[in-house]
Amino acid sequence: VADRRRHHMRAFVEKMPLNSIRLPLISRLFPEAKILYALRDPRDVVLSCIRQKFELTQASYEFLDLEDCACFYSEVMHLVERYREVLPLDMIDCRYEDVVSNYADTLRHLCAFIGIDWRDSMLHFFDSAGFVNPLSASAQQVRTGLYHSSIGQWRHYREHLAPAASILSPWI
Repeated sequence: VADRRRHHMRAFVEKMPLNSIRLPLISRLFPEAKILYALRDPRDVVLSCIRQKFELTQASYEFLDLEDCACFYSEVMHLVERYREVLPLDMIDCRYEDVVSNYADTLRHLCAFIGIDWRDSMLHFFDSAGFVNPLSASAQQVRTGLYHSSIGQWRHYREHLAPAASILSPWI
């Protein structure tokens, strides 16, 4: 979320996917916000959620069962779809697969949308891995850099994910 009030740029970065349900609040508190909405193949999302050992919360409880997880994903996406229809959101989709396969062009496009200047140093985000909380789930991933192996992991579990296929199909 970027806010351009008072002729200077302020940015707030929040990568928690479940904050999608807070888009009305974000829209209200930050009416001029530019929102990058991160998307990924829903089959990979659900697989990742099922495989992770999250601290048990009201939301992560939905990740204990494959079909519950797929339904939860689908319902959140339906909600976001509705928010897009009724809220004044300045939002652009950012597909994970595009970031990995074409990082520089995707990042340039996102920078243009947000209104920040492109710098070649952005291509080397992993150089700043020392600033990432080492206890976060993504700390190692940031140090590793971009890799293609996380795309399409669901294919290895196609049979196991079959009960969720029809639930996720609208979002593929």
